[in-house]
This record gives sequence, structure tokens and C-alpha cells, in this order.
Amino acid sequence: MNKFDNSPKILPGNGIEIYSHIASPVVLVDHANQRFALLFHGVSRHTSDKKSSQRTFISYSNDGLNFQDQISPIMLAGSYLSPFRYKNRWYGFSNGGLFHQAPASTVLDTTDESFDYSTMLWSTREDFFTKAVLTTQIPDFRVRHSSAYVHGDSLHIFFSSSRDTPERIYYTRASLTDKSENWSSENFRLVFTANEKWEGGDVEPVLSVGGAAKTKLNEVRDPFVFKDTDGEFYLLYCAGGEQAIGIAQILNFP
Repeated sequence: MNKFDNSPKILPGNGIEIYSHIASPVVLVDHANQRFALLFHGVSRHTSDKKSSQRTFISYSNDGLNFQDQISPIMLAGSYLSPFRYKNRWYGFSNGGLFHQAPASTVLDTTDESFDYSTMLWSTREDFFTKAVLTTQIPDFRVRHSSAYVHGDSLHIFFSSSRDTPERIYYTRASLTDKSENWSSENFRLVFTANEKWEGGDVEPVLSVGGAAKTKLNEVRDPFVFKDTDGEFYLLYCAGGEQAIGIAQILNFP
């Protein structure tokens, strides 16, 4: 028996169960259909499979408040999905640095009659960060959360590694072409580490691990690129592990 079998469940359909928790929301504005799209992950499984995994789902809302009634019954990708769009197609990175690609459509959750709902809809590739990993000083690299921003034919990515000491935020980029199978990250560049007290700068650094931060840690993680209405760019991030949220302006970007 799964330890979450007795917890409340969301049953969107197609034999899928979502339970335990939902997290990592990302809201997209669907201008064409005058609605909001909410990406989120939850512990989930298909009724044909006893094993559970954290998967990303999508739900829709006409007012941006009620997403409960329009959850698409499809597992899109891995957890912590950070989506981006390039030439009318959706892509994203999930936990562990997995690279995902949506079907050949401008819609995020389109399927056909032959689709197996026990699998993820978006394709998965594991080697996007491989080349850059060889040049980093992180001994056991694993992307936690990431944030991607497309500018022309360049992809800019901020991320942290859940196996770093201490966990800190890095930057990398990739050149985009029509063949996404050739996309890969370039060398990593350290952006910043915890410095202020509220960021955990007064705590002794330790090896970062996956999962929730239950105490204050010398860690900055979970970056998110934000473009203000004046055209300036900022980076939101978690500090002290998961004790605070900070924001810093990104100069000379992109």
C-alpha cells in the first residue's frame, strides 16, 4: 500500500490520481481563449501503476481564481516544470534538469486517441546540461528549480543544484535552432550565494539535499526571472532554504 492511499485525492479522469500535495504553480495567460492556464505538480499515479511519481498537470480558469473544475486529465511532464515558448512550441525543464518538449502544437495538452494516459505527454531528454556539467565544480550535480527566458534565438537559464555545498544560483545559456535535439547548455556561471542573515549567510554551509527545508539554511534556490513593465529584469528567489523570498535586479540582461 502506498503511504498516501488514504489521503484526499483529485481525480481528473483517464485513471489518474493526484494526492499528498500540489506545488510549484506557474500561471500562463491564454490570450487566444481569454483564460488563465495553471501548471502545477502533485504526487500522482495511474490506476494501472502501483508506483507514484511527482508529475506536472495543467488546469484552466476563466477568472484566474477557480482552477478546480478544469484540470486536464493528462500528466504533462516531470515536477517543478519551468516552461518556455520558442517559435510557437512549448518546452520546459523539470526536477533533475530534464528537458521536456510538448507535442507539435501551440496547445500544451493536446492528445489523440492512441495516447497512453499512464505516461507523460511531453517528451523527455536527460542530456541538456551534460556538457556544462563537465566544467562545473559541483561534485554531484542535480538541477532543482530553474527559470528560463527566451530572447531571440538564445535561451537564458537560472538554476540551483540540490547537491551543491552550499546551494546557490547559477546561470547558463543555450543557442536555439529548429532542431531542439541539438540544444545544450554552455558553461555554468555562478550568480550569487547566500550573504545576508535573512538569506542564511550566518549559517554554516552544508550539503544541499532534495525536499523541503525544515530549518534555516545557507541556501538560495528556486530562481524566477521577472520582467517588469518598464523593461527591467529581476530575479526572485528563495533564501535561507525556504525561509524568505528575495528579489534582485539583473543588470545588462539579456
